[in-house]
Order: sequence, then C-alpha cells, then structure tokens
Amino acid sequence: MGSIFRWFDFVKIIEILQYYKKQEKMGTIKLLALSVILGFTANTLHAEDFSEKALEQASAAYLKSNDSYPTMLQLEKLGNGYIALMLARCLNKGLADCPKDQDKAQSYSKQQDQIQQQLTLLAQNNNAEAYNWLGNIERDKGERASKQQVIYYFENSAKLNNAYAMFVLGQLHDTSINGFINDDAKAFEWYEKAAKLGSDGAMYNLAVMLQNGRGVRKDEKKSFGWYQKSADLGNADAMNNLAVMYQNGWGESKNDFKAVDWYLKSADLGHVAAMNNLGWMYQNGRGVRKDEKKSFELYKKSADLGYADAMDNLAHFYELGLGIAKDEKKAFDWYQKSANLGNTWAISNLGWMYQEGLGVTQDDQKAVALYQKAADLGNSDAMNNLATMYYFGRGGLQGGMQASVKWYQKAMDLGSSKATSQLGFMYRGGWGVPRDDDKAVVLYNKAIELDPKNSYAFYNLAKMYEEGLGVVQNNQKADELYKNAIDLGSSDAMLNLAENYMTGLYGTPLNTEKGLELYQKAIALDNKNALNQLAIRYLRGKGVEKDYTKALALLNKAISLNDSSALFTIATMHREGLFFPKNSLKAIEIYKKIADGSYYLSPRAMLELGRIYRDGDGLPKNAELAIYFFKKPTEMADYSGLIDIGYMYETGNSVKQDYNKAATYYIQSLKGDIYNRSSVKARRYLGDILQLNRITDPNLLNQARDYFNPAPSITWSKQPTSVVNQEKLEFSVDLKDNGYGIGQVRLLVDGIAIDQKERDFGSLQTGYEQRNFSVILPKGNHKIRIEANNAENIGVPAVLEMQVESTLVEVRKPRIFAVVVGVDKFQNDSFALKYAVADAKAIYTQIKKQVGGIYEEGDIQLLTTQVQTSKQGILNALEQIQKQAQLDDLFVFYVASHGTTFDEVYHMFTSDLLHTSKEKAQKAAFSTSELQNIFAQIPTSKKIVFIDTCQSGGGINATSLISGGRDAMEDQKMIERMKDRSGVTVLMASGSEQKAMEGYEGHGVFTYALLKAMTEQGDSNKDGFVDSGELISYIEDSVPEITKQQFQRVQAPYVSMTGQSITFKVK
Repeated sequence: MGSIFRWFDFVKIIEILQYYKKQEKMGTIKLLALSVILGFTANTLHAEDFSEKALEQASAAYLKSNDSYPTMLQLEKLGNGYIALMLARCLNKGLADCPKDQDKAQSYSKQQDQIQQQLTLLAQNNNAEAYNWLGNIERDKGERASKQQVIYYFENSAKLNNAYAMFVLGQLHDTSINGFINDDAKAFEWYEKAAKLGSDGAMYNLAVMLQNGRGVRKDEKKSFGWYQKSADLGNADAMNNLAVMYQNGWGESKNDFKAVDWYLKSADLGHVAAMNNLGWMYQNGRGVRKDEKKSFELYKKSADLGYADAMDNLAHFYELGLGIAKDEKKAFDWYQKSANLGNTWAISNLGWMYQEGLGVTQDDQKAVALYQKAADLGNSDAMNNLATMYYFGRGGLQGGMQASVKWYQKAMDLGSSKATSQLGFMYRGGWGVPRDDDKAVVLYNKAIELDPKNSYAFYNLAKMYEEGLGVVQNNQKADELYKNAIDLGSSDAMLNLAENYMTGLYGTPLNTEKGLELYQKAIALDNKNALNQLAIRYLRGKGVEKDYTKALALLNKAISLNDSSALFTIATMHREGLFFPKNSLKAIEIYKKIADGSYYLSPRAMLELGRIYRDGDGLPKNAELAIYFFKKPTEMADYSGLIDIGYMYETGNSVKQDYNKAATYYIQSLKGDIYNRSSVKARRYLGDILQLNRITDPNLLNQARDYFNPAPSITWSKQPTSVVNQEKLEFSVDLKDNGYGIGQVRLLVDGIAIDQKERDFGSLQTGYEQRNFSVILPKGNHKIRIEANNAENIGVPAVLEMQVESTLVEVRKPRIFAVVVGVDKFQNDSFALKYAVADAKAIYTQIKKQVGGIYEEGDIQLLTTQVQTSKQGILNALEQIQKQAQLDDLFVFYVASHGTTFDEVYHMFTSDLLHTSKEKAQKAAFSTSELQNIFAQIPTSKKIVFIDTCQSGGGINATSLISGGRDAMEDQKMIERMKDRSGVTVLMASGSEQKAMEGYEGHGVFTYALLKAMTEQGDSNKDGFVDSGELISYIEDSVPEITKQQFQRVQAPYVSMTGQSITFKVK
C-alpha cells in the first residue's frame, strides 16, 4: 500500500504503535507502521533498500528504546537515504524527541541532491510517492518555495490516484491552515477525493468544513458521518470531535455516554484536548458519575502535556479547591502558564486574581490591563469584567457607566449570557442608559435563552415579576423564578426569598424559621449581603431577638470577605451609639478606611465624610475637606457629590453663598453622567436657581438653559383689573404648547401658591389650553403671579405678573382647617404601629377645642382607617381643603406613621406600604418635595405642620411652605412682605437619622409632648394662649429629656419657623 502520511508524520505512527502495544497487538501493525515511517512499502521501486531482516532490526531498536529518534537512527544505519532526509528535518527543527542539532542535520541533508535526482527519475516513471517527496521537499523551503512547483508535484501524484497527494492539495487550498492558495471550495473537493480513497486525515478535515460551513453548505449530519469514519480508522482528532458532536447533539442525537466513550479512546491515544474534555465531563457529571478528583487528574495530565485550556481549568480547580486542596498560589501560576500560551480565558482569569488579590498582591491596574488584553483578543468574559471595573471606576478607569454599558454590549454581541443579564441590570437601574424596565425584562429573558443556567438572570427576572416592573406583577411567577435561581445556586435569590419569609412580603406567608434557613444557606455561599442584613436583624431585633454577639460575628465574617457594607454597619453602630459607646470619631475613622480602600462603596463613604465635615457632625465644620470628599467620587465616575457642593453654595452652608458656583457644580454633575440617577436631582436644583434668575454669568446661564426644554407660551385671556372691590377676583390665561407639553401651572398671590395643577409626568397636553382662576383677596396691595411649566415641571417657567389692590373690608374670623392622620395598619402587617391612631385622635380633639375662640370651624378631618390613610385618601382630604380654604385661614397638618430616608430624601409612609424595596416603598409614601408642593397649594397664609415619624428631621422647612416650595424668593422685599402677612411653623419628631420613640403614656413621645404643650403647661407666659415659640420651646426641652430617661437614647425634634407665629387658645 502507499503511504497517506506526510514523510515527517512519524509521531502519529509512534502514537498508534503505543496504543496497539497496550493492546498487545504489535505484530504486522508494528511492521506496517515502521514501513510507513520509511515513506514507501515493499512494493515500491526501492524495496531493496530495506529487507524483512532490516525491518526486524528496526523493530527491535524501537521496542528497546520506545522512541522515534533511536528508531530512525537504526533505520538510517541500514542505508536508507530517505530516513536520512527525515533525520535532517527532525534535527533541524527539533521535532518529536529529536535534539535540535543543525550541524548533524546538515550532515544528513548532504544526501538530499543525490536523493532528489533519484526521486525525479522515479517521478518520471509515474511513481506517486516520488512526486510526494519532491512536493514536500519544495514545500519545506518555506518562503523560498515555488507554489507552482509544489502544486505541480502533488497534482501529478493525485493524477496517479494517490490519496496523500489529494489530502495535501486540500491543505494547500485550506484557509484555516493558511494554505498556499486560499480556496476553501477547492480544498473541500480535494479532501473529499482523498477521503473516498481512505485518508482519515482528509475525512477529519472534510468533517470540520461541513461542520463550520466553510467551502460548502453547513451540514452537521454529514460532518458527523465523516468524523465517525475517520475515528474508526484511529484518528484521535476525529475521535475527540466526534465526542463533541455527541455531547452537544450536533448531527446526531445527544448522547453523553457515547461522548465519554470517544473522549476516552482519543485520550488513550494521547490527545490532550480529549483529556481536557473528558475532565469536563467528570467535573459536571455528564455521561459519568460526577468525580472532581478524576476531573482534576485529567486536567493535570493534559496541562502537563502543554494544553493551555487544561491549564486554565486546572487553575480554576486550585482556585476553588475542587478535587484538590485549595491553593490560590498554584491557581495563579497555572493561569499564568496558560495565559503565556495565549489562552484568553486564562488572561481574563489572571486579571480576576489580581482584582481580588488571590495568590498575588491585589492590583486593580494589572487586573484592568489583563482584562483589556483579553477583551481586545475577543474574550467576552474579559469584556464583562472590564465593564464591571468601569462601573465602579476601579484601576484608574474613566468613562463611568457609559463605558461600562459599551463593554457589556460588546460581550453580549459575542453571545455572553452573563453580559446580557448585566446589561439588563443597567437598563433596570438607568445606569449609563435611560432607565427602561421593559428592555431589562427582554434582556433577562434573552440571557436565560443563551444560558439556562444563568442564575443571575433568573434572580433579576424574579424581582421584576415580584415588583411588577416591565411586566404585570405576578407573585407566583416570581416564586418560580426565585426557585430556579436557588436551584442554580443563587445566594442572592436565597436572600430575597429569606426577606420575603421574614416580612410576609409579596404574598409570601410569614415563616421566620424558613427565612433564617435561607439566610444560612446564602451565608454558607459567602453572600456578603446576607451576612450584613442578618446582622442588622440581630442588631435591631427585627424578626429575631436582639443579639449583639451574633450580629458582630456576622459582620466580622462579612468584613473578612472584604465587604464594605458591613464596615458601614459598624460605622453606623459607633455613630448612633448602638452596642458601642457613641463615638462619631470612630465612625469617621471607619468611613475613611472604606474611602481609602478598593471597595465598591468607597464613593458612598467619601460622600458621608463630606457631609460630616459640611455639617460638623462629630468634628468642627470644615468646608475645604467637605468639598474635597464630595469631589473625590468623580474619580470613580460618581458625580453626585458635585450636587452636594452646588447645594452648599446655593444655601451658603459652610461657604459664602454663590449661585454662579452652585450652577457650575450642578452643570458639572450633569456633564459627568447624563443618565446617572443623580442627574434628576441636579436638574431640579439647577432649575430652581434658574427660575429665580439667580445665575448672573451669561455663559453659565446659556449652559444651564441647554438642560431644559422650553416652557409653554402664556398670555392673558381675561386680565384682572388693578383695583378690586369685590369678594372674588376672577381671570384667565391662554397657554400654547411649544412642543414639550403643558405641565404645572401655578397661581401665586404674594408668593403663596393659591392654585396649582400638575399632570402625571409624560402625559403631555398639546396644542392650546385656557386656564381659569378665582381668588379671594384681603384688603391691601397684592402681587399676582402665574407660572407655567412644560411637562417635566423643571426649568424656567413662562410667567405673567401684575399688581392688584383690594379695597374689600374684612369682617370674618379666620377658619381652622386640618387633616389629622394616624396610620397604625399597613398593607404589610409586620409594619403595624400601636399608638398612631391614639395619637391622631388626641390631636384631633385638641384642634376641635380651638373652634369658637380665635377660629371659626372650617373642615377638620380625622383619617384613621386603611382607606382614609392610603396615599389617595390623604390626597383627597387635602384637595377638599384646598378648594375651601382662603388666605386668612389657618391650615394644620398632623401625621403619626412610619418614615424613612431614601437617597437622603425624607419619605412619609401611608397605609399603602407593602414592599421593602425602594421603588415600591417610595410609591407608598409622600416624599419631601411632594409634601412641600401639596402644602404649598393650600391657599392659607398661616400653616402649622406636625410630623411624628422616624427620620423626619429636615424633611420640610418653614420657608419652603411660605414660598411655594422654594428655598428662596425673587427678592428680599417680597419675602419680608410675606412674613408680615404669613406664618409657617414646622415641628418634626426626630432628626434625619433618628428613630421616633413610641410607647410612653399611651402615645408617641413627640405627640405626648405636643399635647402637653397645647395646655397650660406650654403657656410659659401664662396669658392663656400658646404660640409657635412656646410650642417649640416646650417640645425641644421635653422630648430629649423623656427619651433619655425612658429609652436611654436622645431623640431631638426638628423645628422650623418663619413669619408670624401661630396661636392656639389654652383649653
């Protein structure tokens, strides 16, 4: 038979011999293999060059040495010139086990010219093998080779029906192996011809082309058939690929058992990729019983033979301690070896080791460099990791969340399920892109399609169904998705479900035992959030008994896992005096530790330090340091601190008031990241000072205006007269939409909001609209102002103004209007309060007693049922009063409920409260701005507000209610004038970070003190009346004293007053 192997493919023959040696089937197979090494068989014209005796001697040499190099030496000594050429090639390149020795190679190659002449004579006599030899000799010249000559020799051999020549011609045209002539269609033709003549190598290459659709239409079924034929002839590459086809169900039904069988056969022939793939099957229990130890052994064997993929897998096993003792140093070393061989997954994983400091000193910059290198080479995992580094601004990266989105998108385009789900998270949060819940849902579903084992996608999709974001709210569907995520090992899903069991949220039955069990499962998987949240439960006694020892143990474990959230909790404990003695300096020390480290909460710590130095909390006020810490997060693509600086300059807090500087920082924040959630806040603040004409720098003014769309046009339809001698003044305006809708339209009389109509965001009123107004004016001069905004309700409004004099003589007493709210029952029963309704009823009784003295009765409403105390119920009550009250009346608002802060903004909860998630909870609450806008719409010149909730301090200030929801007026004369006519008092139960204590004498402490203050106990001058100053004085003294004595912690009320005092008669 003629050889179908290239003349230097002796290594493959040796592998076959080794395989058959194990099977004790040497015999003629061995002799045949050795004859193939010679390049000819006994029927060639040079059969006399090797006799049976020579073959036996060569066989004996092979069996003795078990190496190919000694075998060739023995054969060359028998006088075979072709073996001399093989030795020359082997020694020149250091192939197989030949030592690289160019001098010896030269000595053997001296025979080449003589042999080439002999081969030419043989070729002229139509000897196919001679043509093959000549073609290979020419091809091996590399760049000096003549393509025409090479093709000529092999085409002549192919004409003699030589399969090997056809196979080589296929290679010469094959683009995948950089052939002499890149023509895949022609390559396929030659491979097919060689395969039909029995070339297993051609069969293998033919199968690869069919599998990939290269040079021919893709056909996995035919591909499978050719792999099978090649594998049956002992081709180890084909065996490995055939196993891959069975494993994935390509071209044949999926069959893991057959896949394992073929991987075994290929691995036994020394195929390193098959060893690696077989290791994966053992690792995942596919076709065999799961055996991480066996998997490790196979990865190790393949890695030791130089296979880069196996090195990467082996490193992963050392990193996690799978099948072997955990050894991060060895993991690092194997990742390094694999990376050195160009394995992009290893390069990315090496970056991870640097990022986390595993087996090497932590180094974000090296991590970023490695991620970038692997990403540039097309590795989707590295792109994903690089996106995360941009997200947190680590490793000196700049570009923030928009750069993060770009890399997630690139990874997704390469089919990365992980990146697809991360991109969903970005759309869900509005990070680097406009927030889009619908798109987030689509991306989470796509991620699951790409990888049904993506637990992160299942977990996030469960949250969307749970909260009804981008989908119809469906608790049952959410539970199914959570369970899918948990089955896939998602500790985050375990944590969320644990929270649901602990609180009874989303229809989940209360089950503390099951909740704690899920907490422990998540903690066993080193979930840092689970450690921190369970610790907080033990600290606060939420759903479990207070246990500071357990709390600290959990926090310390979280800290050992490099969790900055746990450090934040420890800082809060020191700051509040919770378990530890109250120590603001210790809290500051911890914040600095977080700020200085490579923690994902570093920006938050920096901002906290900025606020401490700004407000002098535990340290003297220091504007310079405050500004330093507020600016620092911009290095990590967090621009929210610039808003804090802007607000310092706007309000003159710790710095000289400067509206131009305020505008500069607001604009810088907006330029930093237009999709960052803080941009909404920045635009609102910038819009406020823009509306008030506070920006004097023309350049800044133009920049500021660029961030806002035009307001509608406004003109008088029925203009009021300048002198009025009647009870009601009626007038109207025409509004024209300038392309951005008609939003809030406000009527202000002497700066007090009298009428205000606001539509839902995005619901645009287009075209024209007429708005009618009616207002009762007391005697005197008044300034009428109408403001019209676009649908966004921020930016510069269109304005109409005029002065009006009322000559009407006043004859009636002021009326008292009140909304008194007590919320003790919520949608979520776990939030129930004991004393809120009792508090509200007592205040209501006290207010009713005021009727008949100073005040006539207006509309005094008590709201205590779940329907009445819902958000809509409270709004309905306030709207009724808005329609009835007039300028000279008094408005009183009281509430006892829950309250909290989200992103430093106070929220007062209604009975709608069901969910603990921020988005859902916010919908069940009134924010500071909502309360200010609502109260500003009540058209009374005097208002008093009492809020008895936690964390209420600073939520509302008196000036904001007297000035229609703003912190400043157009000019000082106007605000002084308003103070003469108006009065606002605000009393709130606690500081912005304090709990409002309840359970004292059947009331909350604040309400108890308020009730006492409205009696003779609050009448410090004994004149029979209690005014705002006396109320404030009594409450500021008694609340801290009571809470210190009764609860061993001080509750400090927040008070604010402007303009005239509010007076109550002692009853």
